[in-house]
Amino acid sequence: MSLVSLKTLLETASKNNFAVGYFEAWDLYSLEAVALAAEKENSPIVLGFGGMTVNQEWINSFGLEPLGRYANELAKSLSVPAAVYLNEVYEIDHAKRGVKSGFNSVLLETSNLSHEENINITKELVKFAHSNNAHVQGEVGHLPDFIVDTNSDNLTDPNKAKNFINLTNIDFLGVSIGNVHMFSKDNYNPQLDLLSRINEVVEIPLVIHGTTGFPADKIDLAIKNGVAMFQVGTIIKETFFNEVKKNLQNIKIIDNIHDFVGSRKEKDFLEPGKTKIIDLISKYINLFNSQNKKNLYGK
Repeated sequence: MSLVSLKTLLETASKNNFAVGYFEAWDLYSLEAVALAAEKENSPIVLGFGGMTVNQEWINSFGLEPLGRYANELAKSLSVPAAVYLNEVYEIDHAKRGVKSGFNSVLLETSNLSHEENINITKELVKFAHSNNAHVQGEVGHLPDFIVDTNSDNLTDPNKAKNFINLTNIDFLGVSIGNVHMFSKDNYNPQLDLLSRINEVVEIPLVIHGTTGFPADKIDLAIKNGVAMFQVGTIIKETFFNEVKKNLQNIKIIDNIHDFVGSRKEKDFLEPGKTKIIDLISKYINLFNSQNKKNLYGK
């Protein structure tokens, strides 16, 4: 089972009316939590990291390659099918380095570019990725960031999306249908009628970003309208942080520092956060209906 392409993961999901979750990790504990939740639920999974919210100097120096290699090796060790995905990097060089270091799917953040610039740079990335047995998610339209950008006017135009796919040969399309990055205080209202129109004219799997604020009762309808992957990030970090903070406040005596830092034993100060997000990820896996689907990918 183990490592598979994201294209295989999502095309199988599309044919069988479920979606796969990408739960964005930021360190080894969180990546392990994603893997353990997938094993627990017998679910296909997308392992990976994001480039949008991390220190770009760190990525430029040495940060990228260890992440790709670790995620790739972890995927190979699992009993469930897993793809390895590098999400939203700002530089095409970062995406190419990601492919070389073990990510078998990538997304270049292009929302600040014109449509023509987006086509040209994505076409270059697709050519590189496909020649290295990797796949590319592209994006048409602009997904607002709840923290710094509430402009939701630039939604995905179905005809532009179709043209973009034809010109770039991307494998998956991230759509802007009223979804919002980092929106965790309530639910937003996705335009599922627009999603339906996009799905009518494109033939590749669709991806929803900003799942933290996506209404749970609309997930099934989104899947019926072509969504094969949901990307989840903010709520996982918030849940992890809050649980670790609560745990630290309860620690009164440290008898052996090695048990509390890096041991992965019961006393490890990060383990309660890890356990909490395993439960959260399991909940999302069931919302996406990908539980017990690993056998669809062979034995």
